[in-house]
Amino acid sequence: MAWSLAELLAAEGRTKEAIAVLERHTPANSAILAWHLIDLGRVEDAVALLQQHDVTPVEPLWAGAPGDEPPF
Repeated sequence: MAWSLAELLAAEGRTKEAIAVLERHTPANSAILAWHLIDLGRVEDAVALLQQHDVTPVEPLWAGAPGDEPPF
């Protein structure tokens, strides 16, 4: 939803408002946000945004031991 609204704003020349919408929904929209930052000449900010890494560890899908029971 944020992406759609931001694209509509940017299409109307309201890039700063589009950026404000996307900034509330990072990191999900970071690539789109970076493009709009570049459009405003904020290349360094765009590069820094794209270089950020999520430090939250990913939980394994399965942590248990394999069982002897059939899967179904």
